[in-house]
Amino acid sequence: MDELEDGVKNQKVEKFKKRFRKSEKLPSRISDTFDHAPTESEFEKILAGEGKTYFGIGSMNIELDGNCFDVRYCDLSKEVDENGKKPTIPEVFEKQLGEKVNDEELDDILIGKFERGEYKIFGTTENGHKSEQGAPILNIKRKTNEINKTNEHVENESNKEKFEKDLLSQNITEKYLNMPREELEEKFGSEFLKTVDFGSQNNNSHQYELFEHILRTVDSVNTDKLSEKDALKVKVAAFFHDIGKPNVAQLNEKTGQTQFIGHAKQSAEIAKDILGNIGYNEKEIAELSFLIQSHDDFIPIAKKEDITEERISKVLASTMKKAENYEPTISDFKKLMELCKADAMAQNKVIEKNGEIVDTQENRIERLNAIEEILPKAIILKQENEIGDINNYTPIALLEDAIVYNYINDDDALVIGYYDIASKKQSDVICENGFYISSGLPAVIDNSVILPVTLNTNEHKLMKINADSNTSEMIFNEFNSYPIDSVATMNTGIYMLSSKKDNSTATSYIRKYNENTNEMDICIEKEFTDNTGEQIKAFACNNEKIYVMVNQIETENDTYIEIYDDKNYDLIGKLYFDSELKNFVSNNGIVQFYCFDNYVYIRNFSDYGAIGKIESNQVKTLLDLPNLRIAYNGKNTQDNYYGFFLRSGKDFYLLDVYTDTLYQTNLELSQDESIRNAISDGNDICISIMNERDTETFTTKNTIIVDFDKLKKSISVLTS
Repeated sequence: MDELEDGVKNQKVEKFKKRFRKSEKLPSRISDTFDHAPTESEFEKILAGEGKTYFGIGSMNIELDGNCFDVRYCDLSKEVDENGKKPTIPEVFEKQLGEKVNDEELDDILIGKFERGEYKIFGTTENGHKSEQGAPILNIKRKTNEINKTNEHVENESNKEKFEKDLLSQNITEKYLNMPREELEEKFGSEFLKTVDFGSQNNNSHQYELFEHILRTVDSVNTDKLSEKDALKVKVAAFFHDIGKPNVAQLNEKTGQTQFIGHAKQSAEIAKDILGNIGYNEKEIAELSFLIQSHDDFIPIAKKEDITEERISKVLASTMKKAENYEPTISDFKKLMELCKADAMAQNKVIEKNGEIVDTQENRIERLNAIEEILPKAIILKQENEIGDINNYTPIALLEDAIVYNYINDDDALVIGYYDIASKKQSDVICENGFYISSGLPAVIDNSVILPVTLNTNEHKLMKINADSNTSEMIFNEFNSYPIDSVATMNTGIYMLSSKKDNSTATSYIRKYNENTNEMDICIEKEFTDNTGEQIKAFACNNEKIYVMVNQIETENDTYIEIYDDKNYDLIGKLYFDSELKNFVSNNGIVQFYCFDNYVYIRNFSDYGAIGKIESNQVKTLLDLPNLRIAYNGKNTQDNYYGFFLRSGKDFYLLDVYTDTLYQTNLELSQDESIRNAISDGNDICISIMNERDTETFTTKNTIIVDFDKLKKSISVLTS
């Protein structure tokens, strides 16, 4: 090949690479029909731009793993003149294209015409048959001879190749620890230097400074169970797995240690840019990002006895959900396990807290091996029980085989829909424009959902969704002055709390829906003015009784609960709050009130939630926390368990009403996840999970269903 000017050579190489990569659909055809084709792995490497490149007129020679491949735009084996002489590449294309071209014009002409599909090029298979394609057919002929390493046209070794050779060396820790900062910055950029300068991690899990820990993790990767290709991927991921720690490091004043919440995701984001600059393609970056951002997902499992198929399947669901533009396979999770083990091997052998041993390196490796062993079964279980995508909608009612959800669309309309769990299909059923507010959660009777809808016109509607037919109807509507409605059910009865004002007197009343008249019959009524009277703040139905939270206006807003029978609506008792709950309900508006067995749940407008236990005629505080929500059960059945959760947190509480035991657990969510909402049907709980850093939209990123009995096995007693 004639020597070319560097600028011309590089230009032609880049143009060829662009055209070459457009032929990615051809590998199998090339491999199957052309003589002496490279192997599949060799062809993938060539497509990825690997190998040293020589450029000639109309062709490219590539050195790869000690072999040379002659890459041409078409097969010249049959293109000979009467004297047996092969024509030049431009002469071949002149014959095929019907126009004369010179060497310098060839690339531009080919690219333009191929993109427009104006002509086709004919190549020849090994058996002499012609093959026609609408893109260049590349005949890649294998040569077994070694390339002369001193050839002046060989491109410089890529940064990617150099980096990977370093990672495959015996001791990268020693090499990179002694490498000058300037060289590290040249290789990986200034962002990478933060790990070099960070120093001690100030954490009981780590004995090495951050940069040394990263390097030791790379050297700790066990390559015995991996192919060379997979081992290299794990080492690359290990090199970047903690690069984001300096950006999220925070001192925990209580423990005096540094914590790195969200560092895995941050590391993946930083690594994307660096990997791209080094020379990794999008597919490779997506796979490596998955490994990096998932390397801590299994850390919360601190006991070997907790490693079950059910628990691992939940972790897998969360891990796979956050994988961007990449669908991890069982092979990827096996690589992830090797990364986790390497990470553990580069940490303290013994982890202590307050002078006591809480974990060891040996135990952690043992747990990771156990997780790896059941991964195939856990993946199958996840696939069987997984709920499909219900977008960013909020589940509001859990039925036998469906989830009812709602959301506010782009036109500020309230949309209520139905999600079929078996078919994983969803459909919007109700769309109400001009939606204003409703404090009431839906009530469930049989397989129908009843819920109040209030519009900004002060129209109040009682809507019913029939899940069996996936239809809706308005069963009642009226106009009044207060846009606050709530509903509850008892047996098949539908009760609703509403308020209206007439001159200076306001009335709050509980009514029951009459199916015969399609009207709401008044059951309990209270009147009040600004200075005197009684106001119904909330109500709940439970065990053939109606529990009414009443505010006594003239006695310094004293608040108590009146109990009525559900037949004649006679007052049969009163309940008074202890000092803690009295302050809770008197000084705040009530958003939600729920009664079950001998317990009540109350949430106020400050988004504090409280659980109270009824003893004699008093309601005593059991738990009072900010953001404490109930896993609401619209069926209002008498259940064994009742669930509670911390909105925007990970804590979950389970109340066993038969043993009067309150359990507490921390859901197995990633560092970047938290609970958005939870609903129940008495047996199962449906949990919506959101990105805890998304504090503006609070959108749902995943939805899971958990069995109460299985949940109970993994949690501890809080109080009894």
